[in-house]
Amino acid sequence: MATGNRIIPRLVLLLVGFAFGACRFDNDEPAPEIPTSGRPACGDTASLFPKLFDFLAADRFAPLRSVVERKLLPSEANPNPDPSLRTVLADVVRLVRQLGLDETTAVAHLATQGEVEAKLTPLFVVILEFLDGRLDGQDHYAVTEAAAHFVDVCDPDDLLSAIEDVLRFQSPSRGEPWVVAVFGELKLLLTEPMLAPFLTSFQQSQDTGRPAIIGLVRQIMGFIADDNFTISRVETLLESAVDPLVDASLEARIDRLVALLGEATDRQLGILPSLQGALRCGLRHPPQRDELIGFLYDLAISPSLGLDRVLGGLEVIELAALQSELGLLADVIKVARTDLTLRDDLRRLISLFLRRPEVGEATPVLIGLLTEGVVTELLHGVLTILEGCES
Repeated sequence: MATGNRIIPRLVLLLVGFAFGACRFDNDEPAPEIPTSGRPACGDTASLFPKLFDFLAADRFAPLRSVVERKLLPSEANPNPDPSLRTVLADVVRLVRQLGLDETTAVAHLATQGEVEAKLTPLFVVILEFLDGRLDGQDHYAVTEAAAHFVDVCDPDDLLSAIEDVLRFQSPSRGEPWVVAVFGELKLLLTEPMLAPFLTSFQQSQDTGRPAIIGLVRQIMGFIADDNFTISRVETLLESAVDPLVDASLEARIDRLVALLGEATDRQLGILPSLQGALRCGLRHPPQRDELIGFLYDLAISPSLGLDRVLGGLEVIELAALQSELGLLADVIKVARTDLTLRDDLRRLISLFLRRPEVGEATPVLIGLLTEGVVTELLHGVLTILEGCES
């Protein structure tokens, strides 16, 4: 592990340097050395990361570099950036060290084989392109700013505990991660012919369509946040407000999702307190809450996204690979939650990149990295370096 502890900081610094365009490597410069014998050759840096070099050569990182220089590096206008680039680099190294080299290597191996990353990329890309306005001609960065607001004002322990608990939770009825079960049901729900007509015509009080659905979800959030919550309250609400308006097939799909919600909110399973803490914060900030709910509504009804097709790709991911990915993500959340210095630094960094204009500068770069295979290449290169190779 001592060797790993030397490799990790150097690897992180190498990749971050690439990303910010701050480092320039000649083609004959080798990748970071690892004391090995009888292992495959690393090759030079350019051969290990050719797509990344092309990205750099075209100066595609320029918008992201501009954000870093403006917000994370000391300047006359911002002499004491918070967080600073130095702090961010130190935090990334601390995070990876606490996760452990062995686990990181194993998960990287799964991702580079296409078990997870290649199948998730279309989902990430279509959501990012929707955010960026490429799919409907109008950006949706108001939702990222709403998310940034909650990052700033909510108790981070409630929010992070809720995310970690959900990621680790196994559905008792399905025998698989609860998140996987929900995605599966959502995919089937989105294929229901009656869904879009219902979402656009649903009426509640004086509202129709999007505002009415937001009101319905808000009401369910209020039920869950209540100390005396039982899933029967949600079931009763849907039976009276929704079931009479939908056909039997759509009603069955909704009922299956409600059953999964009942599992996650079962008091005996211990997830409900953290979920309630996060939801109570959401309920205290109506404009931002409604922005998040409305964005989910827009995703569901947008014909340009084709989310049912994108979510369908998740079905072919091997369960063991997906469980490992969810487990690693939960471990990242746990480290960020329990290391208070790391938590607060990352909290400020995330809030920064969720706000305009920074989010509008960073999103196109991220889309390019995903669509042009740079992220996949990085995973392969990282795996090569972590597993050990001859320089």
